[in-house]
Amino acid sequence: MTIQEVARAWSLEPLLRTLKPVLRLHDDGDFAEGGGDAHHYELQCALNGGKAWMDEAAQSELGMGEPGFFREDAENVLLAAGWSPHADLIGKEGASVAKPAPSNRARPDLLAFVPRVNIALGDAARILGDEHSAGAWGRWRDALADAVDAGRILAGSWGMDRDEQTLSHADIRAWCKASGITWPVPLPEGCESDAAAVDANLRAELDKARECIAELERERAGLLEKIGEGGEPPAWTRHDTRLFRLLPAWIKAAQSGGAWEKQETLVPAMAEKYRLTKADAKALDAVTRPDSLRKKQLLP
Repeated sequence: MTIQEVARAWSLEPLLRTLKPVLRLHDDGDFAEGGGDAHHYELQCALNGGKAWMDEAAQSELGMGEPGFFREDAENVLLAAGWSPHADLIGKEGASVAKPAPSNRARPDLLAFVPRVNIALGDAARILGDEHSAGAWGRWRDALADAVDAGRILAGSWGMDRDEQTLSHADIRAWCKASGITWPVPLPEGCESDAAAVDANLRAELDKARECIAELERERAGLLEKIGEGGEPPAWTRHDTRLFRLLPAWIKAAQSGGAWEKQETLVPAMAEKYRLTKADAKALDAVTRPDSLRKKQLLP
């Protein structure tokens, strides 16, 4: 349906502004997002007896394709505003055109996200905001964060800025589909369904998990070997206090210079780094410092 048809059906420009225009391309009849300048020009023509000023942007878009709206979107906007759709706006069965699946041509700015296994939360929110909310992505950020917190989207850790938290691309797509939301990033070439893309992402996540498991197994084997060499019983390793957990870090720091660091410099530095009292810091130094150095460098 063209803009002229919508304008003849109802002359409420503010409502039209809430609709996202599309272009039906002249060369192949495919759809592409955009056409805002052409939309404005044809709307003014429809409302002003066919007279309106055409700028270069509108002329360029009209050269690419015919601007208009998807019939379903126009009906939904009218219903949300409390208006009954005009008879000219409601198509007969089979007359409406289904929305096309996202394509690289429609949103070339999303091409870099097509092969991504993970997408930052901030980027995902902006993509959804541009697609559904005219760039107002704050609410989409909150919705994505809520889905992550609820366990519906697999995500990594984050530091000072949660927008940098990485989210599983496959989970974002699945969450959008389950919620009736269009995720505009196209599927990779050769993937004819969401399942194919999900399988590829799951395989990548599985490979990463296997690497983590292998690393943990190596650490476990090393710890068991050290326990066996020292002769300490397994129960000794289960002792759990804050100072006890700091022993490995303390020993590593003390030996970082090649020789065991002097107590005068080690104790204040470690006390400041781990927010220890002077007594706790000296206690850690006392139980870790080699016997050959203790009598020479103990503080009074």
